[in-house]
Amino acid sequence: MVFIKQKFISNSLVSINPIDNAPFRLFCFPHAGGSSSFFNSWLAHVPKDIELIAIQLPGRERRINEPPLDSIEEIVGMLSSEISLLLDKPYAFFGHSMGSIVSYEVCKYLVNTNNPTPNHLYLSSCRAPHIPCNEKLHNLPHDEFIEELKELDGTPKEILENQSFRDIYLPTIISDFKIVESYYRSVPFLLPVPITCFIGDNDVVNLNDLLEWKHYTNEFSYTIYEGDHFYLNIHKNKILNVIQSNIKYRIVK
Repeated sequence: MVFIKQKFISNSLVSINPIDNAPFRLFCFPHAGGSSSFFNSWLAHVPKDIELIAIQLPGRERRINEPPLDSIEEIVGMLSSEISLLLDKPYAFFGHSMGSIVSYEVCKYLVNTNNPTPNHLYLSSCRAPHIPCNEKLHNLPHDEFIEELKELDGTPKEILENQSFRDIYLPTIISDFKIVESYYRSVPFLLPVPITCFIGDNDVVNLNDLLEWKHYTNEFSYTIYEGDHFYLNIHKNKILNVIQSNIKYRIVK
């Protein structure tokens, strides 16, 4: 069992493994309905030279009393202002599903405001922004929406099977899904940042839609892992190995 000693850096940023002298920071953006604790299990695998900083949006865990944000612009504005205070050392972004969209938009904001940019963008299980989403699960009746969540297998059963918990958490999850399913950008924005994509071989995200991220960078790569939309739960060590290898490559280069 790994003892987790977290540090709340700001309202939205949680250091999973506080290391004052770590030479590198990895900001991790969770999926729709997810929270910073989703990345707690990464602690046993993260290299000692990487500080893992997870995103905590309103409407979950210690921010449960705050209403969830219902626009990508609000989320990006809030996170960018907090993250911009922690750009004194090399860093990268990792986003899963909705987290990919948010991390991309924050990266774009940092580029446009002449801030130091990530040395890599890792995007997991997410269509490219110029690919419209044809699903509108957030409009389903609650019972049907809950069944869809069970199929995705990314929401704790304790929440889905308990009416009191559903009443608390469902509005936040639905709000997140609305953001994801409404998100669309007509023209790719070319980032001066390498992009690596990850996906499960049985993912709900279409591989071709994921590969369209190649139009957002001049340096693109991807890896397919065995598993579904939450393949990363069983491949976190491999993902972190890829990230660490890229860090060493950038430093040597």
